[in-house]
Amino acid sequence: MIRAVDAGWLRDRLGGDDVTVIDPRRRNRYLSGHLPRAISMPVEEVLDDDGRLIGDDDLVSWLGRGGVAAEGTAVVYADDDGQSGAMLAWILEYLGHPDVRFLITRFEHWRDEGGELFYRPVASTPTAFAATPRDGVRVTRDDVRNGAGLLDTRTHEEFAGLQVIADDPPGHIPGAVNLSHRLFLGKDKDLLVASEEMTARLTDVGLGLEQPVVTYCRVGLRASVVWLALHLGGVPAMLYDGSLLDWVSEPDAPVETG
Repeated sequence: MIRAVDAGWLRDRLGGDDVTVIDPRRRNRYLSGHLPRAISMPVEEVLDDDGRLIGDDDLVSWLGRGGVAAEGTAVVYADDDGQSGAMLAWILEYLGHPDVRFLITRFEHWRDEGGELFYRPVASTPTAFAATPRDGVRVTRDDVRNGAGLLDTRTHEEFAGLQVIADDPPGHIPGAVNLSHRLFLGKDKDLLVASEEMTARLTDVGLGLEQPVVTYCRVGLRASVVWLALHLGGVPAMLYDGSLLDWVSEPDAPVETG
């Protein structure tokens, strides 16, 4: 289970040998300033040409090459966008890392409050990441066919079929309700909204807090932000990381508009 930590928690532990701080942003942003001791693991490296995740074996190899061990504490942070950090946290949770922490404090707040930054790459030692994929974290197309608990985290315009990206069919997976991922982003120093606000939003669209919520978007990145907010708030949640592009890859896959 991923746990949220704040900047104070991280400062107290930055010197620990069992703590691996991971920066999931693009390489150029990493080199423009990153947290002390943070290794660079750009999530864009594990996305295919369509923006979808590569296979499990390749994810495991990527983590090992980058120096992410399957033991100790892995700390992931993110900037205002949140997507790369949330996706990396989900990958680690899905592949069974035993101790993942998510820095709930925005990178921008750390920087603006005078937090220490490094500008040179931090060397890492490749390791053999041992994966033990967890059940109840990831869902496939077959798991979402009945639409139960399905939350579309794209914009309302995309959901309703008023805005179309590339060659996507207009609309959403049948049975889904809609809440933009931006509604789960915090407004102050914290990246994500408080749990009370999060649960209120779910209730507003008729999603209960006991049944699992399945989040999706177009390629999984936005949905991972909402998944993380739900997970940290104690709401059972799963990610359909294939999302809409995976759904419509099946011939005659149904979509709804409106």
